[in-house]
Amino acid sequence: MFVPLHSFETIKQIAAIKNGWGDAKLREIEVQYRGFLADSVQATTFTPVPSKDVDLLWHEHLLHSATYRADCDAWVGRFVDHRPCLSQDILSKLGIELPRHAGSGPSVDCGASGPAQPGAFDCGAPNQPPDPPGANA
Repeated sequence: MFVPLHSFETIKQIAAIKNGWGDAKLREIEVQYRGFLADSVQATTFTPVPSKDVDLLWHEHLLHSATYRADCDAWVGRFVDHRPCLSQDILSKLGIELPRHAGSGPSVDCGASGPAQPGAFDCGAPNQPPDPPGANA
């Protein structure tokens, strides 16, 4: 059977080989990945954050940009941008301060399907809050 090099079927097999995933694990990750992309498009009040395995598959898919673009259009109706999380350490070194909520630490909302990622900001895809003050200075 011929499978094109840049098909999603091949891309997920590449990710499985690189990450040591068996067939059952790969099927589970694919279901989660497709759900993550759908959540990313539908979310209006939060930014979904993928699990580590889903993120690894997402990165492999992104490397095949034409396939990724076509798959996003077919699966969820539009391209899903990738905006990586930045740790508080990196933000500090860039001179970026996060907005603070009353009585708490920096505003860190990188989570949709679970708690926010400690010390991370600006992750996920389409529904990001505005960049913190001074980020574009």
